[in-house]
Amino acid sequence: MMSPGQTSACSPSEILDEYAFKRIRFRADRLTEAFRLTPEDTEDLAQDMALELVKASSRFDPTRSRRHTFVTRTLNRFYKYTARQLESRARSRENCAKPRPVARHRAPVLNDPGKGELSQQGRVDLSLDLTQVIDRLPARQREICLLLANHTPSEIANQLGMHRATVHREIAQVRSALVAAGFTRHG
Repeated sequence: MMSPGQTSACSPSEILDEYAFKRIRFRADRLTEAFRLTPEDTEDLAQDMALELVKASSRFDPTRSRRHTFVTRTLNRFYKYTARQLESRARSRENCAKPRPVARHRAPVLNDPGKGELSQQGRVDLSLDLTQVIDRLPARQREICLLLANHTPSEIANQLGMHRATVHREIAQVRSALVAAGFTRHG
């Protein structure tokens, strides 16, 4: 007789029955379709789901739920977690692939290195360094940086539907990130 709080864990062969495999295949296929995964990725997902069920089987308590309910809920949790991870990866790939918009109102400027201005190569290096720092910023701060090339903070606040103080706070955080990366304010 079990005491309260004690569980009767299922063995892996009991938890990984035909029902579980059908649910695993269904969820792996849905993720594959939604995120255009390769067949190898689909098989990896199915194996990961089976492993998750085996690990979770020690928590199964037949007095609290049926085995099918336990399997379904465990797989649903894993599915949601994996979908969030895949969405995050897709967003980060999407953000990296976007070309940076160029401010149209800015004409090329000829610099005179003799007067302490940057040479053309110096400007390219600075641009690359800035791009690296901006790419590491959170998405909202990156968006604000890009919008600052052509808009005032008030215009950005209206466009993004946020308060002006929030935009100014984000700009201050961007400045802090730039200073932390070694950029200093001149002039």
